[in-house]
Amino acid sequence: MTTTTTAPSLPADLTAAAAAVERAERPPITPRPGPREFDGVPKHWFAGLPVPTQISNGVNLLFPAGERFFVRSVYHYLDRIDDPKLKKTGWWASDTAELAFDGCRVPVANRIGPEHGAFPMITANFANERLMLAGQCVAIAELAYREARRYAKERIAFGKPIAGFQVIRHKLADMATLLAAARALTGEAAARVIRGEFAPGLCAMAKNAATDMVVAVCDAAVQSFGGAGYMRETTVERLYRDARLYPIGGGTREIMNEIISKTEGY
Repeated sequence: MTTTTTAPSLPADLTAAAAAVERAERPPITPRPGPREFDGVPKHWFAGLPVPTQISNGVNLLFPAGERFFVRSVYHYLDRIDDPKLKKTGWWASDTAELAFDGCRVPVANRIGPEHGAFPMITANFANERLMLAGQCVAIAELAYREARRYAKERIAFGKPIAGFQVIRHKLADMATLLAAARALTGEAAARVIRGEFAPGLCAMAKNAATDMVVAVCDAAVQSFGGAGYMRETTVERLYRDARLYPIGGGTREIMNEIISKTEGY
């Protein structure tokens, strides 16, 4: 049985300090020499760039109290953007760039929280992020299923809609079943989180179930469309490309299994 505990919260002084910086006008920063300064990482990939809407990879230099503060802070110390826009299989609406922080040094006065304390604070939000991704997968799969069902009723082959063939009906039935199961597990995990429980194992289960489901449902939707499903003009083609990221982003499927193993006690 999956165990649950109370969700950890960020220290009040960190939240207040970050909010104060967010409200204040940032003064010029002059790095101070000395051993109390700490170096930046050389390079990371970030989503939401070059247009700074979101930075998804954690950087130990700074911890975000809000996305706007994080983006401003990172850009202040940015050395360069090596590639303004990386080419991805899917998720074209979300630009991804490679940022370099070569030789980056941040004054201690501009650090939020204890040194080496950023990653534990970021991990406190991982369970919620994975639950959110599971919900996205349910929504994407629902759209793919509706598109496949609509097409099956409209596409005429051998004198009747292809929904009249058992192989297509059973494919749609399997898609609906997978979708309902993932929706139910995601809903249970969401209900527990809303009640204040901290259930990383259950959230990991929901993410794995939902990501497996969305990949399978989108693949079946493309198959139902036949050759038309491989064309860029169809919605299912885009959903198929976008869905492949979900078993990777927000923690890979393999990492989710490690979390589940630990919470289940083996």
